[in-house]
Amino acid sequence: MPQKQSKKKSLLKRQRGGTYEFSDQWDIDNELSLGAITNDLDRVQEALKHGANANAPDQRTAQSPIMLAAHHGNLQMASLLLENGADVNDADVDANRNTALMYASSSGDQKVVTLLIESGANINAKNKNNQTALMRAIEDGHPQVVTTLLEKGADVNAKDKWNETAIFYAIDQGNTDVVPILLKYDIDLNIKNKNNLTALEYAKRKEYDDIVKLIEDHIKEKKQKATLEARLVTEKGKTREGKPLLARTQADIASRIAEFAGGKRKTRKNMKNRKTHSKRGKTSKKK
Repeated sequence: MPQKQSKKKSLLKRQRGGTYEFSDQWDIDNELSLGAITNDLDRVQEALKHGANANAPDQRTAQSPIMLAAHHGNLQMASLLLENGADVNDADVDANRNTALMYASSSGDQKVVTLLIESGANINAKNKNNQTALMRAIEDGHPQVVTTLLEKGADVNAKDKWNETAIFYAIDQGNTDVVPILLKYDIDLNIKNKNNLTALEYAKRKEYDDIVKLIEDHIKEKKQKATLEARLVTEKGKTREGKPLLARTQADIASRIAEFAGGKRKTRKNMKNRKTHSKRGKTSKKK
């Protein structure tokens, strides 16, 4: 006679011609984890059908099924789990507190990263070391994922526990592909790490000349652009919004531009002083 199953806790699983019996909830949840690891959709669907907890952490890795799917780049598996109640923002229960998005970013699977973000993943969530998914993607060398994260709203200036931002991670890797991507966004290059170094100073210390040049060129270009914009505003006498500048404000801006350029603006006051000085010079000469 065939063995009777428990109505609530037993599960018969047919796979590869064999029959496996699971006697309790732990076994069912374990089956789900194994299916997520091996990308066995049928196995996972069967476990879910019999009451597997979509958020139960794997006993070996402390990762939930969605984290396992993200870690292994299993797009269909991740989608199936999300449809069955997987928590997209759950963090693993070990010491690191990584999320599924962090695992996907680290593994470099752009499609899984996009799926998780579109499913509500917190793009700027931080783990125990205050690292973000963006930092993990840079750390493991995935420029395309870096671009995707930034386009979806990742904070380029987020700081980890060592007060380092994303660009410090790119410098650590000597990654000349990622640095230009980061510089396209509203990056703060004045942030200093725990050693009181800016990104430029850090790159110089690491002797990454290519990265030093990229950062220096960016700073120079940004200053030139700011000067040009200010000059245009001053010449037109209006702000970007079209509001007229006050005469005093306009003069102040022009003066600052001149100072920045290394010269001195010829104001009426300056011209008057020059004329007075010139007349005095001529008078004294006649005497």
